[in-house]
Amino acid sequence: MKRALLVGAFLSALVVGGARAEDGVDTADESRKNAIDLCKVVEDGARVAFSELYCHVKGFNHAVMVLASVQPSSAPDLCENIAKTAHKKALTFDPGWMVLVGSTITNRSEATCKL
Repeated sequence: MKRALLVGAFLSALVVGGARAEDGVDTADESRKNAIDLCKVVEDGARVAFSELYCHVKGFNHAVMVLASVQPSSAPDLCENIAKTAHKKALTFDPGWMVLVGSTITNRSEATCKL
């Protein structure tokens, strides 16, 4: 839990702006672009708190998938912190997009939250 809180604080410090869909821009493309941007923020910020952290986008599944060395009990906090970071950065997503947090400790999915 301490790591998830540290990550949340660190990600909050990185919030400096974001992108929104503009007229004429395909929102599905914008969601994918924002998911990639969110992964960059997560990877840059969270590596301080986790020995292992990987983030990738599954556009077909509408998911930002984060695999980290996180205890199962801390995964929901990490998931919510990532979603809050996306909101603070004004990264918008079409309905159905979510964050999936998996643990390298348990080798399974531990938390899911909406973007």
